[in-house]
Amino acid sequence: MRNICYNKQIMTNIDIPYYCTDDLYAVIIMSICIFCIMGIKMYKIKQENKKLQELCTNMKKYSILNSSDEKFNYFGVDVIKISLSDKLTKFYGQLSDAIFELKLKSSENLGYVLPYIRITENRYLDNKEYEIFIRDKLCGKYVVKDKKNAVEEIINNIESISIDKVEKIFLDKHVEKLLENIANKRVSSRLKNVLGLDTLREIFIGLLKSSISIKDIDHIAECLDLYSRQTTSVDQILILLKPDLK
Repeated sequence: MRNICYNKQIMTNIDIPYYCTDDLYAVIIMSICIFCIMGIKMYKIKQENKKLQELCTNMKKYSILNSSDEKFNYFGVDVIKISLSDKLTKFYGQLSDAIFELKLKSSENLGYVLPYIRITENRYLDNKEYEIFIRDKLCGKYVVKDKKNAVEEIINNIESISIDKVEKIFLDKHVEKLLENIANKRVSSRLKNVLGLDTLREIFIGLLKSSISIKDIDHIAECLDLYSRQTTSVDQILILLKPDLK
């Protein structure tokens, strides 16, 4: 009996060698380091996946905004065209990127998809001059005030003109596409029959000129369906409709 108690006492008094303790600490530290490294890598992978998703989304939007039928229209004209002076052509790459961003901004904020915008060169223009055409009709000749902000100035001008001249850009075919996107096909059919494409086009143009988005087409359609029972006047419908969309 004494021997058993003595052995238990010996066993409880045994100390862990110092080198085992050091190894244990080393394992713990290495484990923490490995977890930290894995955490950092996982974070980077998530960030890369996020960027990849954004890129894919932008590429899809780019393919829609720059479809082949818009870009290569053999029998048509350039809906929007910019002519740059020889000195301003050095901004071609930056301007192309900025135009793409403008198209995204317009489609997201207004539901208004700008057509393909062609950039050309006109050697007869002065150094800081450029021209903007809508359907081959000259809107005006403009001068860049500050070359450091040349791209921004040109883009702002295009954005302003695309709204001011929206009636030359936004056509019946665009109205038909909007009607196709209305979820309630009965409402879509009634609007087409009661108001007609021309009246609907004038209503959408009136909204865009007031910087009111036409993106929520289902909501707009429901409102138009209600107000078209009261009047078919474009001006009267716009007066009724605008407060619902602001």
